[in-house]
Amino acid sequence: MNRLWQQLGIATTCPALVAGFVPSGVGILTIWATDPADGRKQLVFFGIALACLAVFQAIDYRRLGRLSWGFYIFSIVLICYTVLGSVIGSDNPLPGVSRRNGAYNWIAFGTITLQPAELMKIAFVMVLARYLRFRSSYRTLTGLLAPFALAIAPVVLILKQPDLGTAMVFIPALLAMLYVAGAKVRHIATIIGAGLLMAPFAWLSGTDVPIFRHLPSVIKTYQRERVYAMFNDDPQTLARTGFQQHNAMIAFGSGGVSGKGPGHIPVGRRVPEARNDMIFALIGVSLISAQSGFG
Repeated sequence: MNRLWQQLGIATTCPALVAGFVPSGVGILTIWATDPADGRKQLVFFGIALACLAVFQAIDYRRLGRLSWGFYIFSIVLICYTVLGSVIGSDNPLPGVSRRNGAYNWIAFGTITLQPAELMKIAFVMVLARYLRFRSSYRTLTGLLAPFALAIAPVVLILKQPDLGTAMVFIPALLAMLYVAGAKVRHIATIIGAGLLMAPFAWLSGTDVPIFRHLPSVIKTYQRERVYAMFNDDPQTLARTGFQQHNAMIAFGSGGVSGKGPGHIPVGRRVPEARNDMIFALIGVSLISAQSGFG
C-alpha cells in the first residue's frame, strides 16, 4: 500500500489535488443545482478524469515527457484543421467542423465532440516542462525566445478560430512556468513590459484609426465591442452586445451575501452559456446559501 501511495505521488501532490478538486466540486454542485441531469453527466466526466489521473500518476513522468513533442504537434495539427474551417467560412466547411457561436473551435467525431485547444493546454505544459528540464538558456533574455515561440504558435492559431478567452490562458501559464524553472525575474518583467507596450497596437490594429488601419487585425470587432460594453450603460448596448455580462452581474448580485439556494435562480437562467462561460454567476446565485438543501 505504501508503495502504491508513493507511486501515485499523492503525498507530494496534495496542493495540486486540492486546487483541482475544489473548483471541480463547486462546479458540479452548481450545475447539479440548475440542471440535475447535466450535473450527473459532469459527475461521470469527473470520475473518468480521476481514473485518467490515477493512470498518468502511476506512469513514470519521464516516459510521458518523451511523448510531449508528438502530443504538441498533434494538437497543433488539430487546431490548424479547425482554423482551415474558419478560413473557408461556411457553416460546415470541413468534415466534423462546424460554426458554433461564430467560432470554429470544435471537431465532431460522431456523437463525441473535441475542442483541440483544450488538448493544447495540456500539450503546451508538457512540452514546455520538457524543454525547460534539459536547457538552461532560458536564464538569458534571448533564451526566452524559444519558450515564447512555443506559446505564441497556439495563441495565434486559436485567435484565428477565433477564441480569445482560451488564447489568453497560455501566456500566464508560460510566465508561471518560467518563474518556477528559475528564469530571471528582470527578464520576465522586461517581456511583460514589452507586451504591455505592444497591447495598444494589437487592440487598435485593423481599426479606422490612422496608421493602425493598415496593420493586420488581431482583435475581432465583436471582441472590442464586448469590452466596451462593460463600461457602457446604454440600454441598447446592454440589450445586445453587453447582454451576457450584464445579466451575469445581475444574477450574481441577486444572490446577495448568502445566496438563494438551488431552484431559486430565475435571473441566472437568463444568462447565456451559464453553466460554462458564466458559471461564476450561478455560484453567486445558488450555491453560496445556508438554505441550499445539500445538508
